[in-house]
Amino acid sequence: MQTYFFQKSVMKIYQWAAESLYHRFAWAYDIVAWLVSFGYWSQWRRDALGYLIPGRVLETGFGTGSLLIEMAQRGMDVVGLELSNQMHQITQGKLNGKGLAIKRVRGRIQNLPFYSSALENVLSTFPTNYIFHPNSLREVHRILFLHGRWVITGVGVQFKSAWKHFFVGWFLGGGENPWMEDFIQQAQQSGFQVRVKHHESSAYILPIIILEKQDA
Repeated sequence: MQTYFFQKSVMKIYQWAAESLYHRFAWAYDIVAWLVSFGYWSQWRRDALGYLIPGRVLETGFGTGSLLIEMAQRGMDVVGLELSNQMHQITQGKLNGKGLAIKRVRGRIQNLPFYSSALENVLSTFPTNYIFHPNSLREVHRILFLHGRWVITGVGVQFKSAWKHFFVGWFLGGGENPWMEDFIQQAQQSGFQVRVKHHESSAYILPIIILEKQDA
């Protein structure tokens, strides 16, 4: 019981920090992300790309746009969804500097501005509690092709180094999330097949959740 309440408190701190970094402190997002991950933040998000299927990709909550830009540079057909106006501004600055143009929309995953069965992939990295909203599951299911995928990562990371885990494991979740079992059950009830892959490197174990749209 004490562990549950501790995890719940940590989740609230994470949500507060994420909200702050996505809005009034958006300018500091990349720096803070690099520091709390010991420089692995970009690699953690990049790891998720290997679990996408061929086709178009919607990245939700794209933040400062780094992964969105990398996907476009790899030749992937991408579109970004982000609510924060500050993040859109930062991303636009990066795009201007690289001479790129990427389709982006401002909005929420709970009310996606896309036609039904419009995309093969949805990608969410280090999402806040919006992924647990029932409307998020419904909307992602609606816009995905049959057997399309919603790939989610960042709900927990476990460092293999004891001292790294000691310093940031409480914040990064240590690979566990108290609501994950409920989320998986809700996803299955919403028409998804759910798999959890534990992507492993020499330095960390990164859970990657794959939701695949099934027949109605």
